[in-house]
Amino acid sequence: MTMQVVSDWPPNIEDIRKVFTINDTTVFCYGDTLYNPNSCPLDKPILAHEELHSRQQGDDPKAWWDKYLSDIPFRTEQELAAYQIQFYVQCKFIKKRDVRALNLQRLAETFGGGMYGVTLPLAESKRLIQIVWKKWKKQDKKK
Repeated sequence: MTMQVVSDWPPNIEDIRKVFTINDTTVFCYGDTLYNPNSCPLDKPILAHEELHSRQQGDDPKAWWDKYLSDIPFRTEQELAAYQIQFYVQCKFIKKRDVRALNLQRLAETFGGGMYGVTLPLAESKRLIQIVWKKWKKQDKKK
């Protein structure tokens, strides 16, 4: 999947601002467009994260965003899947265990740190993110 990347705000930015605090590195997926208002560097793991959001949105990104902004359990589920794929892609490029652990720590702090409306203990956040990676890693070894 190839997403169009634009240096602009998404069409629903005012609705997003009502729910989230936006920082200089925040990017937004709306349909098949990745909005990168501050032209931040985008690596393969973050692109994989946002491409998953594009697939999650399907043919109706407005309906997805409406639910995402109003339904915390839905938002948590959607973000968990995106963080799982982001970590999986990171691990394909990063072979050093200590660097992987640091990346997992950062992802877990962001995912479970309250930004998405849920606060999780760090260990639980890490477990949830890497559980799928461990499963996929085993599948990769069988290939």
